[in-house]
Amino acid sequence: MDHVFDNEDCFTGGLIWVQEWDGLQVGVNSALLALFYSDYLATAKVSSISCSGDNFSPQDIRSFAALQVCAVLMLFSHLKDD
Repeated sequence: MDHVFDNEDCFTGGLIWVQEWDGLQVGVNSALLALFYSDYLATAKVSSISCSGDNFSPQDIRSFAALQVCAVLMLFSHLKDD
């Protein structure tokens, strides 16, 4: 899913962000919503959805959620070391 966001929309490690907002707010909320949505799609037996010409499975969306969580945890581990 790396191609979904431009490089300027992601911190190193994959955490998405919007410059005008708190970066963690966007990443954490995106992870939560993506997790809920991937569960919904899997329960509804939807094999994939299309967005801007790309297809994503529920597992792709869950992987995106996991990436956001890992990026937040990685960011916090770096802050803790400082």
